[in-house]
Amino acid sequence: MPFIHQSVSQQCAVDNRNAPTISATAPNTQAMYDYAKAHLNDNPMPVDFGTTQLPGIGVDEKSAASAAAGLALYEEAGASTDNDLANKLIKFGNNLLAYREQAKAVQPAFDSQLPTFELMTPTVNLRMKTVTWSFNDYCKTNGIDILSKNWGLFDDRWVPIVAAFQLGYDNYPASIWPMPPSDPAQ
Repeated sequence: MPFIHQSVSQQCAVDNRNAPTISATAPNTQAMYDYAKAHLNDNPMPVDFGTTQLPGIGVDEKSAASAAAGLALYEEAGASTDNDLANKLIKFGNNLLAYREQAKAVQPAFDSQLPTFELMTPTVNLRMKTVTWSFNDYCKTNGIDILSKNWGLFDDRWVPIVAAFQLGYDNYPASIWPMPPSDPAQ
């Protein structure tokens, strides 16, 4: 599919990698893209890419594949004349790119402080403008023992983060952070 070919090339530029490295992930990218296309109508859309989707593919490979597949979904959305389909493609693409961001860009900041994050896990909250998401409440609602979790571990943090942002989307626009004033003097 042309969307995958273009996105794999773009991912090379984004990751500043050489083509053979990203080409090695092309089958995983195609698998991730195909998975996304097959689940566009799921409600809620799948987000637990690390543990349930594409078994046998490690987090690093899924992370690289998710970025390229997400770009392919954006490209397809831009070419679509169906607004509902375009919105679903963009939403799934957002999930894939957020997965990449959390797995590769954010996780290294947590790795050296895992014991600290384990201690603070029960206190994790995300305050938005009018609502606050609580990891403790999330765990209670989902029957999870919060003391068995560590906010510093990617697999413990990823799906709850998506739930936190869903709370923001569900209460949009009132709940999202206020924009800073356009005049820097204010």
